[in-house]
Amino acid sequence: MRAGLQIHRWVLALLTAVMPLGSTGCMKCLFCYHKPCQAMDVCKTDSIPRELDKITGPEYTVEPPDIIYVEALNTLPTQPLVGEKLVRPDGTINLGFYGDLHVAGLTLSEIEGKIEDRLKHYVKNPRVHIDMAAFNSKVFYVVGQVMQPGRLPYTGNETVLDAIMLSGGLTNYTNKCDIRLVRPTPECGCDIVLPVDYAAIINCGDTTTNYQILPGDRVVVPSTVGFEAAVWLDNFLTPIERIIGVSYLGRFAFGSWNTN
Repeated sequence: MRAGLQIHRWVLALLTAVMPLGSTGCMKCLFCYHKPCQAMDVCKTDSIPRELDKITGPEYTVEPPDIIYVEALNTLPTQPLVGEKLVRPDGTINLGFYGDLHVAGLTLSEIEGKIEDRLKHYVKNPRVHIDMAAFNSKVFYVVGQVMQPGRLPYTGNETVLDAIMLSGGLTNYTNKCDIRLVRPTPECGCDIVLPVDYAAIINCGDTTTNYQILPGDRVVVPSTVGFEAAVWLDNFLTPIERIIGVSYLGRFAFGSWNTN
């Protein structure tokens, strides 16, 4: 049992020592490759916005759980309408005395018109002002070997490098040669997988693959081969060690019982 444990420790130590290799230097990049964009004949990467060629998004549409600010003039004297309104999971906001109103999927100007139409049942010539109080519905994701993986709010100005930095940066076990941006629902009708040349972005200031983030994007930061092998080996050997340990304890207990 002790020999098995010792071998396990030595193998894990060796794999842990080599895990960061290639992720911090150039040697690994000699052997890595980038997966091409799917359906390249349809999706042209030269039209995808980057750090120095950003685009502005379409007119913002409200979705749960956004928060909008509503200010209505010329309402009923005892029933003012002003304040922040949360877009609920069913897509509605609560206007107090004036009832609920479905606003999901609408722009701010469309919501203004819809609230004014509702108020016309109570007063003449209502005027409504709408603005965003909190952008909560549009997000993107950073997954894999970053310090703080998870979902981040979309503001419209982030790039792949911003996404990684907002997630605390890379870990020591990152395969820097296989970082990629996955865009699940592009307008061109295909799934896009874009390779990110992290070394070129950091060391050379090359913005070619520092793509602008769009809502729903996934920045995938994979592990090194050594790290994956260490995890697999640990998962494989741990149950065996437990079986050996139980057997050893059983023999020890049985031997002690015979001695007594």
